[in-house]
Amino acid sequence: MRNQETFRINIFGVGRSGTKAVQLWLGYLMAKKYGEVWINYEPLRYQSKSLGPNHWGWRVHRSMPLLAEDNEDNRSTFRSFGTALNRHPVVVSKFIRATGRINVINSVTKPDLSILVVRDLYQVLQSVGRLTWNLFDNEKEWLRLHRQAIEDNPSYEKNYGKISQYDKHLTNATYWYLMNKHALDHLEDTIVVDYADLRTLETHVKIAGIGTEGTSVRDALFKGGRIHRQSPLEEVEKGGSPRLSRVFEAILPDKVSSEINARFSKLPPGSLCKINSSSDEVALRQDRKKKVRPEIKVKANPMFDDMVEQVQESLSAALARQKAA
Repeated sequence: MRNQETFRINIFGVGRSGTKAVQLWLGYLMAKKYGEVWINYEPLRYQSKSLGPNHWGWRVHRSMPLLAEDNEDNRSTFRSFGTALNRHPVVVSKFIRATGRINVINSVTKPDLSILVVRDLYQVLQSVGRLTWNLFDNEKEWLRLHRQAIEDNPSYEKNYGKISQYDKHLTNATYWYLMNKHALDHLEDTIVVDYADLRTLETHVKIAGIGTEGTSVRDALFKGGRIHRQSPLEEVEKGGSPRLSRVFEAILPDKVSSEINARFSKLPPGSLCKINSSSDEVALRQDRKKKVRPEIKVKANPMFDDMVEQVQESLSAALARQKAA
């Protein structure tokens, strides 16, 4: 790496908010500038941008409040794992499971640039509606968040306390609302970007001293799904060594080996990436094909509109403070 300079970036946002594209773009710029970049893709769930589980991150995720205060208890829970995220001097980490924990994570990892992307609720719901998964990982996680919100905020129980855990739109909308409202109302040293004006991120990146290399975050080259491929960013090294896991797998039944890994594995997440020099960037930039997915329409809903209004008020206030700073 050039001169052993350091630069670390954290990206936050609920799922379906464009954070994959942002990570791919910023990872590309970091690799251009420094020669290589460490990519932590959803480290609270996955091992690398090629996916695969990271049991350590998953245990940390389940151990921390989903809406977390920046206190020593929460920092202590995250500290060892957060240190592992920063093992390389140039890092781009992306989290969709941590929008309610931004200040805790940043207190530990101390990024040079922290970004929160907020996307319109109806757009997020339309995107989630085409998928088989939710913004939250499972029913247990939804109930954990719901109970915490009731305990923390009496007005939440009055307005949203009776939401059914089996209603996909309502649960995902409530998750979107709780995460973004908490994040926006507790922002510290994090740049907030409205997805509708995503290109404003390019200005913030330049101010941070990162050249955009004639690119835009909206370029077809940085379509979110490409984060999982080997182009334009190619993985050259994976995090940690799975040798102990392989020993378990070799001598123990699959079920026992999996249980040991789930309970005790501390395999650091992430992968070292470089620009894939063999990829045809011109062709990738011109490839604007989209997967054909069913069109999902989400009807206007007074409860959704109320959530949007509250988050928009917090977003506008955060953007105003940011502009005045």
